[in-house]
Amino acid sequence: MSDKVNFGTAEREGGPGRIKERLDKVRALIQEPEFLEGKGLSNEVNIRIFCYEPENEMVVRHFVNQLENHHLE
Repeated sequence: MSDKVNFGTAEREGGPGRIKERLDKVRALIQEPEFLEGKGLSNEVNIRIFCYEPENEMVVRHFVNQLENHHLE
């Protein structure tokens, strides 16, 4: 997977399920060995920005909580 992944734009491009599709892409990206090891970076911090509509805040928070809890188990 390329380090340049298009997570799509805000929900205006699709219905309510679009945010979940975009979050699935994030999950796939952060599980890639290249991402976890920071390969291809020249001492740069591995940062991604994920933009979403305010009404999706709770969906995104739930996603982050799931990631944190799964990682800790």
